[in-house]
Amino acid sequence: MRHLSFILMAFFAVSEALAQAPVRTTLTSGTGRGDIESPDMICDGRLSTKWCIDEPGQMPYSITLDAGEQVPASEYLFATGDDTHDYPDRNPVSWRVSGSNDRQTWTTLDEQRYNRRLGDENEQEYRFRMAATGSYRYYRFEFLRMAGGTRLQLSEVRLFR
Repeated sequence: MRHLSFILMAFFAVSEALAQAPVRTTLTSGTGRGDIESPDMICDGRLSTKWCIDEPGQMPYSITLDAGEQVPASEYLFATGDDTHDYPDRNPVSWRVSGSNDRQTWTTLDEQRYNRRLGDENEQEYRFRMAATGSYRYYRFEFLRMAGGTRLQLSEVRLFR
């Protein structure tokens, strides 16, 4: 009986690990210019780079990630920038996550309003569960409000199955 319990525990641990597997993505589009803190830094896999933008006329800021094929995503991650401790007002507090297969029709998967979970620590990762799931190729993140002002900075955005 102990052997069966061990097998079941191992099965659920592997199942949970697979469900939490990262989704490989590339940036399809993003608000901002192609300088050293451009949108393409958002999914380069390095916490030492970041996307930083302050263009109030272009709000809401957005990025669209391409998973290459339809994949389910149940969680996403935001990583704070390398100087967030000095500038915590650049963290997003309101955002929307949507999925699409054609980049024309979007389904809202999660929306956060006045979420202050991102702390004022440099290069810290914060995970969020999606309110709804589905299989999509494209995932769009729209940043509606920051902790203070209009400047946004994030080091990474990642998706998880």
